[in-house]
Amino acid sequence: MPDAPISVLVRADASASIGIGHVMRSLTLARLLDAAGCDVRFRGSGLPAVVRAHLVGTSIVLDPLDVPDTSS
Repeated sequence: MPDAPISVLVRADASASIGIGHVMRSLTLARLLDAAGCDVRFRGSGLPAVVRAHLVGTSIVLDPLDVPDTSS
């Protein structure tokens, strides 16, 4: 019986005040984990449309959170 893939949840938020740098770095990690055979979910609030573009061709599940930006 084959081993089940490792499940990984990557969480990163974005907003006008904190930017999207952390999200983009976390996306790189998520893509590497996906390529290594892990079952990856990407979760965050304030995720820009560019996040979806970076997930094209992967099996990563995008799981956005609807959390209001209270940082301003």
